[in-house]
Amino acid sequence: MSTPNLPTDPETIASVVTYIGRRTLSTGKIGYAYVEDGHPARYYSKPLVTGAEIGARITTHSPVDAPDRYYSAGLHAPRITGHDTKIDTATLTQWQVADRAAYQAKADVDASKRAAKDAAHMEQHIEALTAAARNLTGTQRAAFARYVEDRIRGW
Repeated sequence: MSTPNLPTDPETIASVVTYIGRRTLSTGKIGYAYVEDGHPARYYSKPLVTGAEIGARITTHSPVDAPDRYYSAGLHAPRITGHDTKIDTATLTQWQVADRAAYQAKADVDASKRAAKDAAHMEQHIEALTAAARNLTGTQRAAFARYVEDRIRGW
């Protein structure tokens, strides 16, 4: 398929795919899904083109001797060449909902990782306070606990 304003080279194979959005893969990672007419969806770990909207048509170029690979930069880098106008509203909505769900799943995982990291960091501070209070008497410990509580509250 020849596309205007795109380089043609007898050493490459051009193909046009439609971006259908992010998807959570069986590995738990996020993949970027693309469909080509008559083929099942293909997933990549990174987007072919940054900032592509769902339904964008992207032209990729592959070497003749390696059609399962594509050029990611340079003259034959993937380019947005339009928007698929044959997509019905229901399908487009379905792709958008799946994209949003994958984004939310990734955001939840990232938030959990940050919370676990913060909890480990806080545990170090709690250990330091525990060590500081270890040799205090009961009355001193109560006063120290009150002092720490007031400092945490910002008083």
